[in-house]
Amino acid sequence: SCSSRCRHVDSPRRQHSRPDGASSRVAMPIKKKKKKRKGAGAAAAAGAADGGSARAAAQYLEQWVTQQAEPAGDAVWKFNKNRQTFLLRSWAEREKVSSETFKHLLAYARSLPAACAERTMAHAREVAAASEAAEAKLLEQEANAPAEGGDEAAADADDAAAIDPEAREERRAVLKIQRARSLRLLNALLEATEAPAEAGGS
Repeated sequence: SCSSRCRHVDSPRRQHSRPDGASSRVAMPIKKKKKKRKGAGAAAAAGAADGGSARAAAQYLEQWVTQQAEPAGDAVWKFNKNRQTFLLRSWAEREKVSSETFKHLLAYARSLPAACAERTMAHAREVAAASEAAEAKLLEQEANAPAEGGDEAAADADDAAAIDPEAREERRAVLKIQRARSLRLLNALLEATEAPAEAGGS
């Protein structure tokens, strides 16, 4: 009936009383949610994203090159700001931009607007200077490296390459590639900016 239903709702639950007046109801422990480890997962996701962006950027340049060679062909190329940004930020990294993709980028860079070309040249100069300074530091570390079994000061070096000849050579090779790429990109951009001036002056 309605009255019994109301009484059921209104009547408080019975609780066993303790002498001190405290409730005998036992508090259930609160289970803490386990936090997922984000470190490894985030790194893997970032690596996968870079790999996908690298493939998409390479395809973007391939389509551009094909369209330049065959303007009336079937190649469908459309400007994509995200692809261009990835390429202009990652061109020095061989893991993200392959040698073939970098060759296409040199041609593509010649078509950049003036403001974008200026920013790219500034970035290329920074990469060239940084790689040259890092390579000089490696040479200095190599010259000051103690003989095997000698001074233990090198063990406290911040850079593992300072005490590992193989790692030092690998690092030097990477720096040489970065510096060579920056100089090639600079030359391509300078040629592109000088060409209109020469055409206008002739």
